[in-house]
Formats: sequence, structure tokens, C-alpha cells
Amino acid sequence: MKLLLALFLSLFAFSVHAADANGYTAKYECRASGPNCNVDVATYTTAGCAQTITTSDSLTTIESKLNTGSSPVCITNGDYSAKGTITITASGTSGSRRVLRYTRSGDDDDEPWDQSGANQVKMPQVEMDGAQYWIFHRLSWIGGYAPGVLLLEDTGAANNIFNRLYFTGQSSDHTPDSPAAIWAWRGADYTTFQNSVCSNADVQPDLEVDCFVAENSSHNRFVNNECFNLQKCYFQKGWFLDDNAGSVVENNDVYITTAYYYNGSGVQSPTGNYSASKEQLSMKRGGTSSSNYTKIMNNRVWGLRRSDINACCLSTGGGEGVMITDDSANIAGAPEPESDDYNLILNNIFMDNQRGVDVARGSKDNNSIIGNTFYKIKDHVSQPSAAISAYTGNTFEVYLNTIISSDSWTAPAFTNSDLRCNTIIASGDKATTAGSGTQADYNVFYGTTVWTTESPGSNLGNYTINTRANSTAYSLNDIIRTTATPPEDGTAGDFLYKVTTAGTSAGSPPSYTTTLGATTTDGTMVVQAIRGPLSFYRKLRTSPELVYIPYAKVNTAAPEYGYCPSTFASRSGIGVDNTQP
Repeated sequence: MKLLLALFLSLFAFSVHAADANGYTAKYECRASGPNCNVDVATYTTAGCAQTITTSDSLTTIESKLNTGSSPVCITNGDYSAKGTITITASGTSGSRRVLRYTRSGDDDDEPWDQSGANQVKMPQVEMDGAQYWIFHRLSWIGGYAPGVLLLEDTGAANNIFNRLYFTGQSSDHTPDSPAAIWAWRGADYTTFQNSVCSNADVQPDLEVDCFVAENSSHNRFVNNECFNLQKCYFQKGWFLDDNAGSVVENNDVYITTAYYYNGSGVQSPTGNYSASKEQLSMKRGGTSSSNYTKIMNNRVWGLRRSDINACCLSTGGGEGVMITDDSANIAGAPEPESDDYNLILNNIFMDNQRGVDVARGSKDNNSIIGNTFYKIKDHVSQPSAAISAYTGNTFEVYLNTIISSDSWTAPAFTNSDLRCNTIIASGDKATTAGSGTQADYNVFYGTTVWTTESPGSNLGNYTINTRANSTAYSLNDIIRTTATPPEDGTAGDFLYKVTTAGTSAGSPPSYTTTLGATTTDGTMVVQAIRGPLSFYRKLRTSPELVYIPYAKVNTAAPEYGYCPSTFASRSGIGVDNTQP
């Protein structure tokens, strides 16, 4: 558990190297001096061209340049999509990687999604047949059938890095069964997909297109990407006894826009409550142990709706940010179902989804859901909705999460688990009784019914939220907000205030402070700002936009600040890591 807490705290540390608009530096990006992937991608991809591919080259010539001779191999702008599948068999080494990168006359290092059509490289499908230690850089796959890049089964096409790529408008012919922009199939370990954009998959009944599928390949990294309007963004699955342990999904923007909203009958509607998508981070194969678990951390996931089966998809989905489940259609003859144990879901933001994290189907063990923010997780289509929907699960940790303005904060059926030190604000309560051995305590509730499993005194407070009114008496420690509907703009309406001097409010409202910890005199009472908006940027690759989540930041004056006892994580055998603090 010490390792988990250290990782949780480290996510807030800023770094000047490779920091994004939120001041965050991805831990698993491949870059010079990267703590988990020390590969100097920038130097490799700015080296001079040893060979150059042009649109006049035949498929045979293209493959010859890629599989023989020196690297880097550069490819000029133009349309290569009709060339046929490019097969790469040559490999680099860990100290001397082979490179396929973009070039053009007057190249200014622009992103492929920002390039004009004439300036893009429009790639055909690429098959990596045993090819290792490659870097692909600034290439585009526009339209056509997925997968764009297929790392072939049982050939060991491992240790490849895909950097600043663009996939858009891809379709599926249902070959393979989980088509994706990148498909890392059995043995394609240590595949890194980073700093890229996947978008706008074709909408087709009974078919799906995903961004990244990791099937029976471990220690993959999906980092710093923007992924929108696909059936799934990241899909981790496996069969027989293979696993996907050690993989990381970090610092991605994952979302669905109104262009992919549907009315439930297969008709596109920007106001529809359904979508042409499914769960976005789908975990059907997890880790293997407390030292080899998967990590889903520091992502921003929003806009998800339940899938319109008349518009798309092999089966209906629930609009989940993260789905932890097994595969009920497991391959015949497999000795065991797919396992989805040992997942860490840490410090993510889920907003405006049907569900946040959903745990469904089969027995799930040793998962940790820690430090996440859930906002406006709403029931759009009369289906169960909750920030954390867990209808099955054993030995879970659910710690330090903040749930705001959601229909339900949790609907658990956990056994032998801990639900502790969470803050729930202006949310519903549809919880059922927890299973045997589960402890639910030290949670804090603002304007939310206390979860019935918690006995009186075991929670850290149940505070009524009062919407400020003129000439009204307020008592010491009352909680006040200036408006019942927060404006999501960082102004005073996004704050909660605590009465520190009892009194009567003024006949008209003063300007309330927007500095956490500061005070405002209102009539004869004094209030202090104890919770305020969390501000962050999303859509980091294409068009960064500033977003506010009301009430999400806590000040030291809040009653729940530092509320967890030192022994809150002392139980052994639960969560991903069994070590004690």
C-alpha cells in the first residue's frame, strides 16, 4: 500500500520535462530519460533520412526499403492507401531502433491531424511480422479497414513505439474480430502507443472499430492520446492462459461528441441519450499479482452514453468509462475464463457519462479504485447508473474518491472489501447492502443520503447543503452555496462555504470569495470557502479547452480534510498491493 500512496501523491508533482497543459508529465511515455521507457524518440525521429519512400515506389520497393538497408526510412506525403498491405519483417535492436517517419518539402513538424489532405501521408495497412524495435512517427491512416497496424500473432512483434500518429474514419469488415487502429496480438509485448489521435470510426450495425486492442500481450503503454467517437478506445483482452499484466493507460482524453449520439432506434440525434459507442476503457484481462497489475491513471473520460444497438456494435454497452469484466463468449476449449483481477484505477476524471467505473460479470478480485473524480454520472436511458457500479467483486479497495452531482455514488455487491475515505456531494444513493466482510466507513456526505451500510458514527459527517437566501439565519458550521446549479466557470457558484460565525445573511448577497480558505462577511455571519472548482484542460492534442468541476477541490478548513485514519488501508489481502503502510 505504501507504493500505491506514493504513486497517488506523485501524480500531482509537476515536471518541466514534457509537461502538458495541466502540468502533468506522463510516467510511461517513451522519451529521453523516461522513468519507465528511456527511449529518445525525438532524436531518432529527427535524424536524417537514410532512405526515402515516395508514391512512385511499388509495394515491392517499399517493403525492400523497410526491410533492408539503413534507417531512418522516411516516407513523403501522398496517398499510399491503394499500394496493398505492407509487411515488415526486419527488426532493430534496443540500442539501435529502426524508424519509419514522415517527411515533406518544407516540413515544419506539424501534427498529422492538423495537416492538409495534400500534406498527409495516407498509409495502407501495415503488418509487423516478427518485427521488433521500430518507431513509427507522424503517419496517417484515413478511412479504409482497421486495423491500420497489425502486430501479428505469435511472431513476437514486440518493443515497438507508435508516436504522433493519426487514425480517422476507419471501417470494419469484422476481420479480425476486434478491429482497431493498432492491434497488438499475442506476444506483441511492450507496445507503446503515444501522443496520437484516434477519431470518428465508421458507424456500422453489428460491427465495431476500436483505437487500441491489446490481446494476450503484456506491458503495453497507451499514453497521452486523444481518442473520440470510436466504439472503444482501449480494449484489453485475452484467452487461454495468456495475460495482459503490467499494461498502462495513462493521461488520455477519451470522449464521445454529440455527433455520435443516437435516439435508440438507429437515428443520429445530437440530443439523443444513446450513442454509437460502448465502454471506452474495457478491461477483460487484468494483472496477475500484487507486483504485476495494470494501471489506468490520470485519464479524462466524458460524454459516454449507452450504445444504440440499432446503430452500431456487436452488443450493447452501458456508457462506462472503465469496464472491468470477463468475456462471456470466451473461446471454446479455453481452460479458464478471461481474468480481470489486479487493476489499479487511479486519479482519473469521469464526467457526463452513464457510468463511471463498472464491475460486471464473473468474479473480480484485488482491484483498487483510488483518488478519482466523478461528476454528473447520470441515468440517461433508464438503466442503472452510478459513479462506481460494482455488482460483483471481492477484495476491492475504494478509497479517496470524490463523487459530485451523480445519480448514485455506488451500487456495490462487494465482499471482503473496503469503501473508505470517499467524499460524496449532492448525489443520489441507490446502494444495496454490501457483501460479507466489507467495511464502509470514514466517508463524508454533503447533501447526500448516508449510505445505509454505514452505522451511525462511522461516517465522518452528513452535511446539508443550504442554498444562500437573503435575510436568513445560519448556524455555526452550516454549509452554504450561492446557487443550487453551479455554473461550471470557476466563479463563486462553484464553491461550498462553511459558516464560521453564526448570523443572518444580508438583504442582498455580497460578492463571495473565490479563494479557497478565504472568508466573506455576509450580513452578520462570516463564511469560509472550503471546497472549490477543479480546473483542468482536456482535448490536449487537438484543441485544448478549459473545464471546471464544481466543489471538487478541498481546502484544509473542510471537515473532511485529513479525515482518513492512519490505519485506513491496513487490511491485508485486498486491492492490488498487499503491503501495509
